[in-house]
Amino acid sequence: MAELDGKVCVVTGAGRGIGAAIASAFVNQGGRVAILDFGKPDGPIARALYAAYLGVAMPLVGWLFHGDADTYRYIPASLERYPGQRGVERLMREAGFENSRYENALLGTMGINLGEKSPRRSPSGVPIV
Repeated sequence: MAELDGKVCVVTGAGRGIGAAIASAFVNQGGRVAILDFGKPDGPIARALYAAYLGVAMPLVGWLFHGDADTYRYIPASLERYPGQRGVERLMREAGFENSRYENALLGTMGINLGEKSPRRSPSGVPIV
């Protein structure tokens, strides 16, 4: 049994660099992956309301906290290119994650992707980090 079997490891910045290396090491030890990120609502009404909200709320938050309404304007445009929870699930499956799935939160405006990998082991059965 791997040291992290059944555990969920939280790593911020796991998309690249040292964060990705640490997340990979945890997964190779049997840890599970959980990704919480912006989502893409399924329904057209929720999607339209969410887009309108982001178009108003992000400039307001930028103005309130940074004195610059443009600070967070990139978020709606970025979300158009982001694959959303279904796309992340597909990418996780392609990367070899087992039991990949997603859950919608807040009407799909947030997505929680989950997955796990069987620990890699040497021929003698020792987990490979």
